[in-house]
Amino acid sequence: MKYKKLVQEYLKAWGNGDFKALEKTCAPDFVLDDPDGGPVTREGLKDFLVKLRKRVPGGKPPFVENVDVIGDKEWRNAYCWWTIPGSGLTGTGLITASDRGVLSERVTYYCKLPGKGLARKSLATRSRAKTTARQKRAAG
Repeated sequence: MKYKKLVQEYLKAWGNGDFKALEKTCAPDFVLDDPDGGPVTREGLKDFLVKLRKRVPGGKPPFVENVDVIGDKEWRNAYCWWTIPGSGLTGTGLITASDRGVLSERVTYYCKLPGKGLARKSLATRSRAKTTARQKRAAG
């Protein structure tokens, strides 16, 4: 049940807004797939967490409450229902764990998202912008 403990530590770190604990649970190639702002790598987690903490009224834990957590037999894949208290934000996460740590979490929101995304521009958006700039240079 080592994966169950890993997933529980990962979710606890989110709840406490504890970047160091969160980083310890994530694999080096970890990616948080957030439809609000795009992919967030392990290196981008700290900035993401800072922005997330600002959305919580009062700015004190818990930052994320995991209402329901279910794992497969070995807990390599886990599903959680989460909410950010007082913000109206709620959704689910699909978490994948390995011997290297948590590999990924794919987030889905079940609410209308206010304002701009929590994360930096998505990798896809940046890639499209670079391609468009190259096409303009080539044409002109």
